[in-house]
Amino acid sequence: MGLVRDRETPATFLMPPRVRAALIHLALSATIAALVFLPLYFFWYPDVLFESAGGRDLFQLIVSVDVTIGPLITLIIFVPRKWGLMFDLVVIAILQTAALSYGVWVLFESRPVYVAYVVDRFELVRASGFPDGELEKAHAAGYDRL
Repeated sequence: MGLVRDRETPATFLMPPRVRAALIHLALSATIAALVFLPLYFFWYPDVLFESAGGRDLFQLIVSVDVTIGPLITLIIFVPRKWGLMFDLVVIAILQTAALSYGVWVLFESRPVYVAYVVDRFELVRASGFPDGELEKAHAAGYDRL
């Protein structure tokens, strides 16, 4: 009587293990992406620069690839009690972390560092577009950091 379940079982019992594993992986990936988003938005692309500098488009591209690829691969390879499953999941996590790290590095390199008024418009100066050697010349004026 205690071990027999009636027909009204929770949905998790009806869900295949590989789908459950992929959903858990998706939730973890989305949480990590959200935690990465916060410093990007508040420190590298503050306020309206996130939209005007294209930070939103870059971040959406990185997150859509990174957050979907890992869980999709987990959905494909996950078999409960498979020999080497832990190794497979660790490799997926390492590759996913590497992809996210590369994406964050690209966002860091393309972050706006100065907004300059040129003749009749404002121009964004990005960290990657700043000429090498020019930063040392600005030392006396106090603009020696990006």
